[in-house]
Amino acid sequence: MRVLFVVAGIVFFQLLCVGATFSTLEPFNTELGGSEAMLGLLWLALSAPRGLLAPLWGGLSDRLGRKPIMIIGCLATIAGSVCWGMADSWWILFASRLLDSTFSAQAPVATAIIADATPPEKRSAGMGLIGAAVGLAFAIGPLLGIVSETIGLRNMGYLFAGLQFVSLSLILFALPETRPEPDPAKLPPLIPLLHTETRRRALRHPAALPLLVAAFVMTAGLAHFFSVYPLATRDWYGWGVRQSAMGFAILGFVGIVVQGGLVRSLVPRFGERRLLMIGLPLTALGFLLIAFHPSIMYLYVGPATIALGSGLAVPCLQGWLSQTVGARDQGLLLGLSQTAQTMGRGFGPFVGTLVYPVAVAAPFLLAAFLVLAAAVVIVKIRA
Repeated sequence: MRVLFVVAGIVFFQLLCVGATFSTLEPFNTELGGSEAMLGLLWLALSAPRGLLAPLWGGLSDRLGRKPIMIIGCLATIAGSVCWGMADSWWILFASRLLDSTFSAQAPVATAIIADATPPEKRSAGMGLIGAAVGLAFAIGPLLGIVSETIGLRNMGYLFAGLQFVSLSLILFALPETRPEPDPAKLPPLIPLLHTETRRRALRHPAALPLLVAAFVMTAGLAHFFSVYPLATRDWYGWGVRQSAMGFAILGFVGIVVQGGLVRSLVPRFGERRLLMIGLPLTALGFLLIAFHPSIMYLYVGPATIALGSGLAVPCLQGWLSQTVGARDQGLLLGLSQTAQTMGRGFGPFVGTLVYPVAVAAPFLLAAFLVLAAAVVIVKIRA
């Protein structure tokens, strides 16, 4: 049990820094002379490598051990944060986010550690603890960005490095090596997505590929919020880090309540498919509330509605996806789902910032369209 809390702490302090970028990346991009499109590139650098390389870090931890990969990842993300602190040009800021994202091994290796350290009947509870750490980090992180008003945006990088050093200390002094002795004949491919036979095996169920497409499209829509919300509230009402951080915090805390408690009681009663068809339209409604914002209140009601809808939709999609294959391939398919969602989190903000110059409300309308498109994909699944 102690290992579970240590791993949760490692993930929490790492992702707390990611959460803080939600409210600080846009003003720092502006301070360094970046355009809206360049902000989109920063979000792409922050998310795309994280999703593409997560299976690689998990596979390397199977071969080299969990702890060494955790240490490598932590040292590299500390270096990325120091680059943020030293950034006197946009390109250094871009390099800092690319470095941080490329070596973000902590979350994928954490799930492997949970699998090593818990029996099957307690594994879901262990994964839930990691999920709670992620949700809490993304709820508190944006509020941490308010500190930038006191210490400055550049010095936030050194604050991030300090928090990541806490993670490193936990890895070095409190985390035991949990990897069982591997059987070379049974090791999975390092990058399953590039392995034809593995990919074919995971996608043989007729619902698997549509659900992965829906996961990508839905997440791309959801991710518009992170890059465009600070821009829109700045241009509409002159909001700064403090006010936009509250919107992100509402999104995070409502999401924790819904995913941590409400979904568990609703799934047995209504099923994943029906909850998806409730959650996705609710999410679209949240984006429309922000786009039309008849009063300033809707700039907070919108994020709460998005969190309620996506809090229902995201875990239900994951649960349904896990039921399309046998136990042998669940990890592989869920890994592909994580890759699809992380790629959506990268490309969504990038596209959102590209359409932002057309009209401030345009990215929110596009996000609503994408979320509803994911609903249409799900409606057409007959399995």
